[in-house]
Amino acid sequence: MGIMNRVKRDEDGFTLVEMLAVLVIIAVLAAVAVPSMSGFIKDAQKKSYTVQARAVLVAAQTVVTENSYKEGEPDELKKRIVELISDNYITEKEIGDIVIDPDTKKVLSIEYTPDGGKKITIDSDGVTYEE
Repeated sequence: MGIMNRVKRDEDGFTLVEMLAVLVIIAVLAAVAVPSMSGFIKDAQKKSYTVQARAVLVAAQTVVTENSYKEGEPDELKKRIVELISDNYITEKEIGDIVIDPDTKKVLSIEYTPDGGKKITIDSDGVTYEE
């Protein structure tokens, strides 16, 4: 009985092998989780940029419909779009080329480059991302 009591008293903590096993398991889980989380973040960011691009398109269409927009006034159009969206959500430098059909006063396409993102073109065919 004396030997059993002494063995039990010597088992106060974890052994080095047990600690290494736990670290290896955590490392494997992290190696699997980090890339998938990165993909989720990029996907969410892309969706956010798409929403912003659609907001720019809707604002541009509203400005063109409500005002007598004339060809050659892209800067004024961009200012009005930024004012309409407001709250520093989008800046003029993020808005690129805007193509308008002068007969129907319809915005055919608009380019949007979010701060820190890649150029997005939105038109009747959908959304195109520059890679």
